[in-house]
Amino acid sequence: MQWENGRCGVIDRVLATNPDYQDSEELPRCSIRTNCRWYLQWGARACGICPLVVTDLRQDAAKRQEEYQ
Repeated sequence: MQWENGRCGVIDRVLATNPDYQDSEELPRCSIRTNCRWYLQWGARACGICPLVVTDLRQDAAKRQEEYQ
């Protein structure tokens, strides 16, 4: 669902909803940068904001499930 016109819409939306985000001059360490779709689309701008994107919600989901029990 996030793919449109050969682009990942997730990073487009993340950057659009954070218009005041400032890129750092130094890129964070990354083991996937050479294959990263976000980096290919946005370059350093995507690299800088990437650590702010939550991609694994398993721990949060488990915590919520415990609260409902």
